[in-house]
Amino acid sequence: MELSLKAYLKAKGYSDIDLRKLSHGLRRCCAEAEKQELSVTEDFRLAVDWLDKYHLEHAFRYHAERYLSVPMPKALLGLVEPQVRVIGTLVHSLVREELRRRD
Repeated sequence: MELSLKAYLKAKGYSDIDLRKLSHGLRRCCAEAEKQELSVTEDFRLAVDWLDKYHLEHAFRYHAERYLSVPMPKALLGLVEPQVRVIGTLVHSLVREELRRRD
């Protein structure tokens, strides 16, 4: 999710420094993408809200001494995958457009 949002922002002209300033915050990345005219589904926003805290803490990378309350992976995929596909299509179009301008 983070990488798809950052790919969109990069395609919209954000520099690597701009993207680093967003850190790993899913909410921050999503808000910035929406400022750049990305239409985000309610399902995707729900997933962002659920996962933001855990993602910032790297809770999925390292063993946690606590239980996490998140949706089942299959349910989460259903919320996220359609939006990520749309973002991928938009990024592809933006990059193609930029390459045409350079020619």
